[in-house]
Amino acid sequence: MPDSLAGLATHLSAAPDAIAAGTLGAHPYPHLIVERLFADGDARALLDWLLSGATWWRQERDFYSHDSCDNLEDCPLVRGDGVLSPAARGGLAKALSARFGIPLDGQYVSLCAHRMRPGHGIGVHTDDPILGTEYLRLLVTLRDGGFDDADGGHFCMMTGHEPDCVAAIARPLHNLAIAFALSEKSLHAVNDVMNGERFSLVLGFWHADQVSNAQARKADLRAERSEDGLARIDGADAFLAELKGRGAHRTPHSGASLLSHLVGVASLLSDWTCRDTVVRAGLFHSVYGTGSFHTRLYAEWERESLRALIGDEAERLAWLFSVVRFNEIYKYAGEDGFMARRRDATEPEWLSIQDIADLNLIALANALEQGDTAFEPGSLFELKQAFAKLTGYIPSNARRVVEALTA
Repeated sequence: MPDSLAGLATHLSAAPDAIAAGTLGAHPYPHLIVERLFADGDARALLDWLLSGATWWRQERDFYSHDSCDNLEDCPLVRGDGVLSPAARGGLAKALSARFGIPLDGQYVSLCAHRMRPGHGIGVHTDDPILGTEYLRLLVTLRDGGFDDADGGHFCMMTGHEPDCVAAIARPLHNLAIAFALSEKSLHAVNDVMNGERFSLVLGFWHADQVSNAQARKADLRAERSEDGLARIDGADAFLAELKGRGAHRTPHSGASLLSHLVGVASLLSDWTCRDTVVRAGLFHSVYGTGSFHTRLYAEWERESLRALIGDEAERLAWLFSVVRFNEIYKYAGEDGFMARRRDATEPEWLSIQDIADLNLIALANALEQGDTAFEPGSLFELKQAFAKLTGYIPSNARRVVEALTA
């Protein structure tokens, strides 16, 4: 084997080897402790990037507060042959499958990074996979300097919601990893940080059957889409003529044309009996470009002409779909509305409950319509959680689609 390939093999096997040597526990629920997950140099490089290269935003809900990394995809160790690359995460999935006896999908492994400072903490909760979340979670703590128990930030495994229900505690030491199976019993918390900074990487792993079943159901649901959905929309002929006039039928998108995709999204929304405004927005949802589709049929200065064609509210939804970060759209937790961050990092946009519901509907139709593009399990989970809290704003047909995808 060439030296470069031998080095790569050693590099990618360090964490799986550490998992194989980790300590399994059964109380209060199945978990694994790994004292040095990454090679020392890789752990230091990850920490250095989080200290100097990461940008952060405050994430706060009713039971937790911490900073979330805004640009983790920019970290060199997440790409190529890095220790957090897709290939490396697949290796982690394989190693964890062997230790826990759970068939985990190795292609879709979610990854995020958190920073906790004094005053930050996470209350007692569980993330039950029956709701569509991961089957297994891996938490890796990274720390610059030593640790004292007075610093706080301990990971606590619980048997109940009361403070005296702590069953096991893991100190947030540098390069310490904790993997645990998620269930209705996997109560856990992080006590308040009192001193210093606590960095963590959080990786989510899904059951292999759950992922494959979702993809199969996606194909079935997409095939059920009606062919005449646009016939129920007033002005459909004018809308299609406008899109063709701007070249949507000649623009490639997800294995077909952009026009085909736009019509497919609108047809799904129509089938779900969404409001006409939402259907019109769906028909034009990516004409300003999106985070993953960079072709623009309309420039920003042309917004007024699109308003005149499809209406102010529909145009605003299409524009929001372009500029607002998707993880902002999905993470609805029951508020009256919230300020959502924009992809261009300018001033955030206020989203009402109606905006959030409409954007989530368009996001679901957009993902479902792209037959050759796999669903990210994390996105499905977020959609399911959001829909559950938006019951009065989501048509029952759309709710049934999400239920079918996550069954």
